[in-house]
Amino acid sequence: MARWNGRCLVGVVAALLGGCVVQSFHPFYTEESKVDAPGGIIGQWKPVRLGDTDEEKTKTANVKPWVFSKDDLQTYDKKNVASTVETQFFKLDGVLYCDFTARGSPEQFEANIYWTVNIVPVHTLCKVELEGDRLTLKPVSYSWMKNAAEEKKLSLPYVAGEDLMLFTATPEQWEAFLKEHGKDPEVFPEEDDFVFTRVK
Repeated sequence: MARWNGRCLVGVVAALLGGCVVQSFHPFYTEESKVDAPGGIIGQWKPVRLGDTDEEKTKTANVKPWVFSKDDLQTYDKKNVASTVETQFFKLDGVLYCDFTARGSPEQFEANIYWTVNIVPVHTLCKVELEGDRLTLKPVSYSWMKNAAEEKKLSLPYVAGEDLMLFTATPEQWEAFLKEHGKDPEVFPEEDDFVFTRVK
């Protein structure tokens, strides 16, 4: 029965996401690695690129600024549908990360993709790079994780569907993985970056 439920869950999430986001049933962090939101990140950030190819960058021109507070992030998709995700920052070996989960209900009974990727409920992850008025959120590469799993080079446990992986790794296992791969540009590739500039 548990196996059937797992397959059904994989199918539901796959329909929502198209199998392109690394998701975990458990947090990516332990209590020991948690840190407060950096003061410099709190405020409004205008999207420059939302994980798109270069040709699609212009689609962010009319997207409303995303807003970081101490413990959540107000997101907007390209249709300016708003949803809030809860944030938890943490640090490993000097690298700053943010764990995201769904929070509350979407506005007007609609939800944007940044809310729905967390609603199962699951956790998603980005490496955080803050340089002056430029903020970059770097997701884990789903294709890298999938290839590593297929080549038997990935020790993290997961539930697999036809075109989706849902990770069941513990926070301790995730932290070990991030300590090993957190600075690997293939695991956090530039082409998947979410890039923002500060709204002054």
